[in-house]
This record gives sequence, structure tokens and C-alpha cells, in this order.
Amino acid sequence: MPASAARPQSSLPALKALPGAMIKVGYAGGSSGGVITTAHLTGTSLSAGEVFAFYSAQLKAAGWKAVTDTTIGPLRVVTYALKDLNDREALGTLGLRPWDKEGGGYVLTASVQGFMP
Repeated sequence: MPASAARPQSSLPALKALPGAMIKVGYAGGSSGGVITTAHLTGTSLSAGEVFAFYSAQLKAAGWKAVTDTTIGPLRVVTYALKDLNDREALGTLGLRPWDKEGGGYVLTASVQGFMP
């Protein structure tokens, strides 16, 4: 595949599960420009900050750099950037919010958008 046609989702690491938590509902989807994964995590006594830190550390270890960090009420979303070998930048997000339904837990969303030209 030519470098210009490379898709960034291959750069999104397979996120390891949070120890002790269960994924009650999961969704993974994508389009030609990116990929999104959403999971409902249950069975953890960790705070939202601790859960977020666990997944954020995995993105950082894979080379993603935090660009913005936004908190609106109980929702936290961090935008990450990753440059490829041609110095093109992909953007990704990691979001976390509490889930009050069906026994509680958190909703975690990870996404990556296409490389900028």
C-alpha cells in the first residue's frame, strides 16, 4: 500500500483490559478515515481518573502525544497526535464518562482519525 494511502488505525494499539473490570458492551467500527471503539466497563472500584490514566498510558507508550485535555462535567476527552514517517499527523481521542445505568461503571471511547495531508 502506498504511504499516502496508509490508514492510521493500524497505529491505534490494541488496548489491554483494565484488570478486574469486565466489558459489558463493546462496539468497534470504522470508515475509510478512521476507527472508533466504545466499551462499557463494569466491576471496578477505581476512580474515573485511575481508569483514564490506565488507558492513556497505553496510548502514550505507543507514541501518541496528548494535545488537548478537556473536562465537561463528568466527561473527560483527551486528543492525541501521532506523526508517521512522512511527518503527517493523525489525531485520536480517548474519552471517559461514568455510566449510571445497568449497574454503573464507565463508558470508554477510543478513536483515531485519518492522517492530515
